[in-house]
Amino acid sequence: MPFDRPASLQPDELYAVVAYLLNQNKVIGDSEEMNATTLPKVKMPSQDQFKPCWPVECRPDVP
Repeated sequence: MPFDRPASLQPDELYAVVAYLLNQNKVIGDSEEMNATTLPKVKMPSQDQFKPCWPVECRPDVP
């Protein structure tokens, strides 16, 4: 990010973009900080609706 320079953001810049997007979608509050510790703790809105694939193989059986 940006498109013509992939992987050019520093970690703090990337966390700021993620925090902005989560805030705009009302997933986190205005004062919440995103970093390597706080991001994995974010409860995504439909997190409980996903089915785990590990260790079960999720792909359909195809001959």
